[in-house]
Amino acid sequence: MALIGVYSAFAKERPRYDAVARWTFYGPRQARSLPPASDDSYHVWREGDRLPLVAFKAWGTSRLWWLVCDLNEVVDPWGIEVGTRLRLPSRARVEMEVLG
Repeated sequence: MALIGVYSAFAKERPRYDAVARWTFYGPRQARSLPPASDDSYHVWREGDRLPLVAFKAWGTSRLWWLVCDLNEVVDPWGIEVGTRLRLPSRARVEMEVLG
């Protein structure tokens, strides 16, 4: 796992380890899911990409980076491999079904 910098969105988060699933996660929350829809778009991960920027481009806010992880079953936000295809629901759908 990569080191977390002082300016990272994760800087104040304490990692938790799930011994059953054998993975580390940040923050106590339930994962969200949205079934695929015809208006979904996709982002192919490139060298230098960051989840907050992907979320901002898709939905207008970097604070929804975690939703990219949930919808694409990304367990390690720093371990996304170049070429990975990420599904991104439309901004209107995220606003309606996630943000309320």
